[in-house]
Amino acid sequence: MLLSFDDGLAECRQIVAPLLLEKGIPAVFFLNNDFLGNRTMFYRYKSSLLVNGMEANRARASNLLKQREWTQGSLRKLILQTRYADRQFLDELASEMDLNFHSYLKDNPIYMTEKEVGELADMGFALGAHSRDHREFFAMTASEMEEEVATSISSLRRDFRQPDPGLPFPSAAMVFPTV
Repeated sequence: MLLSFDDGLAECRQIVAPLLLEKGIPAVFFLNNDFLGNRTMFYRYKSSLLVNGMEANRARASNLLKQREWTQGSLRKLILQTRYADRQFLDELASEMDLNFHSYLKDNPIYMTEKEVGELADMGFALGAHSRDHREFFAMTASEMEEEVATSISSLRRDFRQPDPGLPFPSAAMVFPTV
């Protein structure tokens, strides 16, 4: 058995790694390169913040619903069903809801910094590639998948001295069918 953790969340360095070290348990931390240092946010997390924002700021959400002729249920469903390819909608909606994802990340860092990832490697944990920004592999062409994986892996090799970073299943099976 091998434990693995996806997405490079800050809790992995702050909470999980010390516990694993204390117990002598090895693990792999699969990283999304674009999220490191809180440069950008996974689009699914944006969806969650928007749904919470609708509930926290009902007046603004109500105005938006009237303007777009949506119901609260239809907007919630639309937000939660937004795919990677349509993620710009989430940014536009956030602007209308007066929610700034970059400010949120600055005030509430949810991802590890490059320094923290380096510390994981120095502690002996393995690092793996989990794509640059958590794209939906099923919606990509084979060449897009190869580019996504190759870029993510080469960044880990370069930035964190990882000679052969892994790739989690099922992504690996989608890109490299023989895995």
